[in-house]
Amino acid sequence: FFLASCFMADALSRLHQSLGGDLTTQSVTQLSESLLGIVLPRGFKGRFFLAGGCFKSIIHGLPPKDLDLWPATKIDRAMLLEALQAQGSDWLKDTLFNSVLRHDSSGLVIEVTTKCFASTLDVLTEFDLDLCCVGAEYADGSIRSVHVSPGAVEGAALREITVASHFMEHEFNLVTLQRIDRYAEEL
Repeated sequence: FFLASCFMADALSRLHQSLGGDLTTQSVTQLSESLLGIVLPRGFKGRFFLAGGCFKSIIHGLPPKDLDLWPATKIDRAMLLEALQAQGSDWLKDTLFNSVLRHDSSGLVIEVTTKCFASTLDVLTEFDLDLCCVGAEYADGSIRSVHVSPGAVEGAALREITVASHFMEHEFNLVTLQRIDRYAEEL
């Protein structure tokens, strides 16, 4: 486990150096392919979205704390959970919002949402911070599309954490304030 974590940290550091720490379609695609290549079998046929805070790794070069996976359908969710476990992820718990697993060799925590979404943009409306409004669509064995919000690009360039405009009057604003503090420390 420790050696795999060191290997992943080294690989992310090299990727970070080669991409210059900028949130671009290319950097998001490359990080998505790297991370999903660790936790999923090659050629996995389901459809889902990788989105959220894991893309901060492009900016600061540290391994992500977790991967947020958002399935497109209930069938995709079931396939995804089965594939993750077959690839060495252990089931930790179910919550109201997601199933939580930990990949054995990398130590990555993987959260698979219970709610399903039709598009990357639909997923990104769930995020409170602009820096998290980054996502990649995976379908039939590869990354199909990537979305990087303008707020994420600006926040990354300025090293600022801002609340996404679509989230200003949300019921979880106190949680958002706590996340702003934690993300600011990471950047």
